[in-house]
Amino acid sequence: MSIIKAGMRKFITSILILLSVAVVVTFIIFVVNIGSNNMASQRQQITVIKAKDLSVLKISAVGKSVSGGVTSDNYAFKTKGNNVIELGIKGHSSVSSKQGIINSLIKIAKASDDVSSPYFKADKWDGESNFSLTFNDAGNFNVILNNGTAISEDSNYKFEFAPVDIKQGFNDEGGLDVSITLKKAPPGNQLSFSYDSQSARAFLQPSLTKEWTVGQDLDDGKTVGTVTDTDVYDNKGNPIAHRPDYVVNAIAFYGNPNQVNDMVGGKQYKTGEIGMLYRMKVTDANNNTTWADWSIPNGTTLWLTIPSAFLASAVYPIVLSPAGDTFGYTTLGSTLSNGPCRNTVIVAGPQTFLGEAATGVSISIGGAIPSGTAHVQGAVYDTSSPNNLIVNSNTPAITINSSVAQWWTGTYITQPTFTAINYFICHIGDTTWSISGQLAYNFITGGFNTKGAGGEIYGIWPSTITLSTFFASQIQPSIYVTYTPPTVNFSGGINLSGGICVGDAACPWACGNNVNFTYKGSQATYGTVSHNGMCWMNRNLGASRVATAYNDSNAYGDLFQWGRLDDGHQTRTSGTTTNLSGSDNPGHSNFIYGMGSPYDWRSPQGSGCGGNSCLWQGVSGVNNPCPSGWRIPTQAEWTTEYGSWSSQDYNGAFASPLKLTAGGYRSYIDASLLDVGSFGYYWSSTVNGTLADYLTFGSGNALMNSYGRANSYSVRCVKN
Repeated sequence: MSIIKAGMRKFITSILILLSVAVVVTFIIFVVNIGSNNMASQRQQITVIKAKDLSVLKISAVGKSVSGGVTSDNYAFKTKGNNVIELGIKGHSSVSSKQGIINSLIKIAKASDDVSSPYFKADKWDGESNFSLTFNDAGNFNVILNNGTAISEDSNYKFEFAPVDIKQGFNDEGGLDVSITLKKAPPGNQLSFSYDSQSARAFLQPSLTKEWTVGQDLDDGKTVGTVTDTDVYDNKGNPIAHRPDYVVNAIAFYGNPNQVNDMVGGKQYKTGEIGMLYRMKVTDANNNTTWADWSIPNGTTLWLTIPSAFLASAVYPIVLSPAGDTFGYTTLGSTLSNGPCRNTVIVAGPQTFLGEAATGVSISIGGAIPSGTAHVQGAVYDTSSPNNLIVNSNTPAITINSSVAQWWTGTYITQPTFTAINYFICHIGDTTWSISGQLAYNFITGGFNTKGAGGEIYGIWPSTITLSTFFASQIQPSIYVTYTPPTVNFSGGINLSGGICVGDAACPWACGNNVNFTYKGSQATYGTVSHNGMCWMNRNLGASRVATAYNDSNAYGDLFQWGRLDDGHQTRTSGTTTNLSGSDNPGHSNFIYGMGSPYDWRSPQGSGCGGNSCLWQGVSGVNNPCPSGWRIPTQAEWTTEYGSWSSQDYNGAFASPLKLTAGGYRSYIDASLLDVGSFGYYWSSTVNGTLADYLTFGSGNALMNSYGRANSYSVRCVKN
């Protein structure tokens, strides 16, 4: 919970779970055939699911549905608030119910054509507002129920759905956590989800560096002194704003302000937050971690991006887990064994886990006992030598009394404080646990041997221990810490970028929002995407959509002669003329041949800003074709961009967040279109003598080059 001093209004967020909504008690699920021309005819009503028929926080099979000829099992459970969560063949990241939000609906079902596709939909206020996400990398997903977890997977991906108990401040009535496993290297560094909504809007929560600038004027004569991704301080060192790291590049969903609070048909529409998609924590098999960031490239797509550099060196499998309220191993292991169960050894597992600057809530341990009752305790040690117990991090006794493997949680009586360093999460059991306990774990390839500290006694946690090899194998116990990030006071309010603000601060535009501008005489709306510290349009000028492939003809867009206006000449089929222009503005929409040296459309060319060398320099360029506040990127900026690609070719160009295309070029010699679908050419604003620099890429290379300004290349605009 974040308290806003201005007006003392509260902005409440659930912390770890991706989606923070409460669900209605009864609802009807429809399985939707995404992408089918016969969608309406294949939509099928399924059973009305009532909360009274479901178990609390325990997934139950509730039936089957058919769509597109594919059968999908359906599962459901209810939260402690008597809300219903249904999941079908696959879902998304983390879902929870949140205190104070009622009459909402969560559906996770399968959308199918000829193959199964992950599909997720969230309704709120009896369907007044909703949004849905469909995983775009469809495969042959199926779903099974294993030890209380619904698992949906194909050969490339694995999705795990597990009900979670109440975590105060996160999901106040219990909810659902979902993790995504990449079994092998994905085709690119982005997971793509089709996005659809009704009376709902998505707002990217960017780095605070996108919303605040050093030197910006504040009240009382103060200015902004320091800006980071997560914090803003004034010139006196006082905190001004804070955005937790799991909220940076997260997405908030709000009821559409164009409809909510309006009376329609005698009904008062509601307003407020529908949910959140938080950043996800990415962990490879060697326990290397990073963040996966959400972005909104356009009005129909959401991306979850993993840094290319991380993927290049990662050891698979890679797990994407909901970030913000846990650290540790949150997967309920598929192996149950008594081997690691001891009452004289503190078992730590092979891996350390990166903590957060937060207050601990509990430790959860996965396991079972065939009969009777056992007790275990958990605690957290640092990675020093010897290892130091974190004060108050040892839990009370955790009772285990079921033969069914599940999570068992011990809540702290006095909450410990953690920081952003690596920790070992440990446990030890009583005599019954040592004799017959069954610890849940998985084998972790490429890791370290499982660690432990012998000669200890259940119920006594030494202030220091020495963790060393316990098993000469890599078994990772299912154990994690749940925490609550500290309350943050804001003097300037919290910005929900894109037009909605909580607090009294103004709402600045931020990358990820749409750009509305006039292009070729008509209104255009393009999405934006952040990459390499810059904000780019998500498509080429003139493109009708964001690229779906490097050779997507609908995403090629127009081809500009360097330095010319948006005057129509850039249309690929525009008329032609051999008459060179004697001014910066030719006054017509024809492509101009540049037959002789210096191969320009203007004569005389001149030099410096007395000629046409400054027509595209910056936002003030005389003929800048980009909208106000936007410009053509420089040679140096393009060099940084293609240097970050996963491969130096058109595959790497498309795999980048910019989704660049091989749109070819229009020749200065005869206006013919060349290399379309084989090479991409993008102008920079940088001149090189009588020529201009451009980025080019094909099937085997990517580089900067220079050529005559009469050639027509693609243009991609960047925010100044």
